[in-house]
Amino acid sequence: MKNRVVVTIGGKDYTMVAVEDEGYVRRCAALVDQQLRQVTRDTRLSQADAAVLAAMNVADQYLKELEASENLRRQVKENLEEANALKLELAGQTFYLDLKEASSAEHRVAFTELLEALPPSAKLYQGSGERTWTETTPDQVAEDRGLKFSPRTFPDTADSEFDREINTLASYFITDGYEDGGFHPEDTITRAQFAVLVASALDLPAGKNSQFSDVTADSWYGGAVSALADMGFLSGRDDGTFGPNETICYQEMVTVLSKVAAWASIDGYSLEQEPLLLEEAVVYRDFATWAQIPARNLDVLEALVGGLAPTDPGTREVAAGMLCRLMENICLIWN
Repeated sequence: MKNRVVVTIGGKDYTMVAVEDEGYVRRCAALVDQQLRQVTRDTRLSQADAAVLAAMNVADQYLKELEASENLRRQVKENLEEANALKLELAGQTFYLDLKEASSAEHRVAFTELLEALPPSAKLYQGSGERTWTETTPDQVAEDRGLKFSPRTFPDTADSEFDREINTLASYFITDGYEDGGFHPEDTITRAQFAVLVASALDLPAGKNSQFSDVTADSWYGGAVSALADMGFLSGRDDGTFGPNETICYQEMVTVLSKVAAWASIDGYSLEQEPLLLEEAVVYRDFATWAQIPARNLDVLEALVGGLAPTDPGTREVAAGMLCRLMENICLIWN
């Protein structure tokens, strides 16, 4: 039913017929009356000119509010698109995830584990195929989605030359830290610790029989040492001991990792079969004779890093750096 409403605009009464209620009609009339009074306050305009100018002011206000509303709608739409799309770039591959589905009750646990397991080299972007992607981080995505995120990084590796490599291994649960939460990158690494690190990286089953008189099967490192010895990756002393608590030196780590490369990759195996050339012997002359070919092999595989002298004590950061570079370059893990 249409309503007949009498309103006053510019000092004159008008009868309006409208389907809207009386209050709405009066608010409209008040707005027009206000605009008309403003344009006639300080100028001498005819009633017709004043009405046109007032109408223009009303139209200008309406169009500006319409544009603001459209901009807000567009921004909301873009934000919704960003919130529902995640692009992951890793090892030259691109993956797309529906964020709404990934963070649903059914998938949120698996999605959280995925975010925690991403290595530092992974790149994350929020957005959609219709606009520019905005780079983000796993912890930011988790916070936005209300996920219980536990980063697998260490607080004391930022200044290490091998910060990326250490945290990459941590993301794969290959290495861990100490009770204080730190990695202690500059600490030396023992023969037992290095054996556990390498065995963890290769996911080797624990060896059952110890080949060394000072390694017991029930020790925290016994299974790893026996597993590597079974594979021929490491050896002990002439007296039948292994020296688990002794610091491993750089060239010993190099030798073990070279054997790993020969077992795990065609490139590493091929290098192991090649004799040391005269010019190569000059390059690696500081290494013991038994470590020169392994040093050459790791160098070719871009894993001879750390800048230590052959007999220098190995450190936790150099061990992690060499192992990570080797695993990446022989495609055991994604980088």
